[in-house]
Amino acid sequence: MKSVKLVAVAIAATVLAIGTVANATTINDPWAPYSADSSEQNLYQIYNSLYGTSYASGSALPQVSPDEIFNLLGGAGVVQAEARYAGLGQQFGFYQPTDGSGPITYTQVFDVQNPNSGSPLAGFSQVISPTGDFGFYDLAGGVYWHSQAGLNPNQEDHMVTLATADPNVFLLAFEDLPFALSDQDYNDLVVQLTVRPGNIVPEPTSMALLGIGLAGMVVRKMRGKAK
Repeated sequence: MKSVKLVAVAIAATVLAIGTVANATTINDPWAPYSADSSEQNLYQIYNSLYGTSYASGSALPQVSPDEIFNLLGGAGVVQAEARYAGLGQQFGFYQPTDGSGPITYTQVFDVQNPNSGSPLAGFSQVISPTGDFGFYDLAGGVYWHSQAGLNPNQEDHMVTLATADPNVFLLAFEDLPFALSDQDYNDLVVQLTVRPGNIVPEPTSMALLGIGLAGMVVRKMRGKAK
C-alpha cells in the first residue's frame, strides 16, 4: 500500500479558479428552488450564506480532491472546528489509524443535538489536536461515516471538502445515509475548519507549495494497490 501526498486542502486561488476538480463527488440539489420542499437548504445555499457567494448548484462548488486522509503540518492544536449546519443528531470527530494497521479509535470533537433539523448552528466549536495521519467522521443513527470512502458501506464517498476564498478556511460536508436511501445532498453536517496561520512546518515534499498560500494542512489518499 502506498501513500501519495498531494496539494494543500485550502489553496483557494487554485481551486476557485477552476470551480470544480477532476473526480469531484456529485452533490445533489433536491430542495428549493428545485422542489416544493424548502425546509432544508442545499449545500450551495449554505455555502452562499456563509461566504456571500452566488453559486447556483452543488456541482459548481469548489471541491478539493482527494480529501480522504489529512495531516497537520503545524502540529497539534492548529485547527478550529465549528459546526455550521446539521440535521437532528450528529457527532463529529477524527479517527486513527487510517492505514488499517490497528483498531480504529474515534475521538469526538463535538456532539450536535439540533432540535431544528437543517437549521444553522452556533456554539459548537473546538480546537482539534491530532498528530500524524487522520480522517474525519460523522456519527449519525449509530453509523460512522468516514472521510475514507473505503471504510463506508459499498465504498461510498460520504464527505466532501470545499475550499473558500480564505486560504485558511474550508468546509467539510457529510451525507449521513447510504446512497440507496439518501438524497446525496451533503448537508447533514457541515463543519468549518480554520487553520491558524503561522504554524506551518515545511516538509521537503511541500516546499514548492509555500509560495501559493499553503494553509497548513495537506491531504493524502491511500491507494490499495501494492507497489
